[in-house]
Amino acid sequence: MGQWTTPWADLDALWGVGTVGFWGPVTSLIGRRETTGTAVNYNCLNGDGSTPGAAPNGAGGTTVSSKPICDALQGGGGVGHAFWRRASNAIFYQSPVFSGIQAKLAYQTNEGKATANAAGTNANAQLWSGSVQWAGMGGRARVGAAVDKHKDFTTIGQTDSGWSVKGGFNFGVADIGVAYEDLTYKCGAQPFGALPALPTLCSGAGDIKVKQYGIGAAIPVGPGSIRASYSKATGMKGVVTVGQTDAKEYNIGYEHRFSKRTNIGIGYAKIDNNQNAQFTWTGAPPNQQQTAAVPANTPLFGSDVSTFFVSMTHRF
Repeated sequence: MGQWTTPWADLDALWGVGTVGFWGPVTSLIGRRETTGTAVNYNCLNGDGSTPGAAPNGAGGTTVSSKPICDALQGGGGVGHAFWRRASNAIFYQSPVFSGIQAKLAYQTNEGKATANAAGTNANAQLWSGSVQWAGMGGRARVGAAVDKHKDFTTIGQTDSGWSVKGGFNFGVADIGVAYEDLTYKCGAQPFGALPALPTLCSGAGDIKVKQYGIGAAIPVGPGSIRASYSKATGMKGVVTVGQTDAKEYNIGYEHRFSKRTNIGIGYAKIDNNQNAQFTWTGAPPNQQQTAAVPANTPLFGSDVSTFFVSMTHRF
């Protein structure tokens, strides 16, 4: 019990062989949209988009919000809840491994349940995540599938959903991994008023659908390996008011096994954002728009971000 990576996110270990240190598609495109904030909580400012001492977003009046800030990371764009994120207040189960097969299940409790709102509709946000994975041939072959259900995250009374298939095979001369994800977010009326991002994304009640896929490779070289990956997030389709929300990411580098527990890496990574996309690497955003009111959690829309890096990973 507690805060866990979800079974959905755990599958990234099956295919993310092209990641060098921290840099790769798992921390940029796969499992997420532009949202870098926390899960929506309608008891908090990150539910109605308002700020202390100011009118809620889009209100056009002088109403002062009395709601507290429940999390330092408020939703900064996008829709729903990023599928890669850890789930707080969660109950997690993983089965024993039977002939290489293992099942995992996680439930994020409705800790953020909100009642007695102005519209008379209760928000009961909660999350389910489950997966089944298999590994065989001495670990060379691996594959897994996951299904997620996120209730009351984008729209109260609606459930966002997604499914994914990920895996890989080690050919000896190269270890190859692939991933495919299909995500559906539900747009609709917001009893508490519009969330910050919804006016620019949802044109009415209905679905927003996105697909994301990637491929990675690790080629052994001495005590290390050359690693590279490419991933693509398709543009949002459905009830959206903006287009050109697709992006692609690629990285290449070399990772050296310095010891049994320590790896040293060096490489280059880049994300190409289309006009209305703003993907970046989690925990390493570019400082493009830092102000008192706008934290630099995400790049500017349409901004291409890149980095040369040196990394060290130590396993305690």
